[in-house]
Amino acid sequence: MTRAQRAGAAGRAAHREPSGWPERSPGPRPVPDRLCLQGILYVLCNDLAWQLLTLELGFGSGQTCWRRLERWQKAGVFGRLHRILLAELNLSVQT
Repeated sequence: MTRAQRAGAAGRAAHREPSGWPERSPGPRPVPDRLCLQGILYVLCNDLAWQLLTLELGFGSGQTCWRRLERWQKAGVFGRLHRILLAELNLSVQT
């Protein structure tokens, strides 16, 4: 391979979109945050045990959603979300 060919191949590789996940990794791909949030809301709204959240619903396992909820609670995500929703509710009531 000539120097020009190597440079062209390197340039094409640099412009490829990153997949965000290695091609070969141990275990399944992580469940997207949006689906986990939907699973968390499903469990809370339907008063289910986490173990009863089935994979067929497409939200990931109950354990996955529970772990994500725990991580988000420690990070303060739900406190911020609560304040945002209250502010929007107050605005809609005032108008």
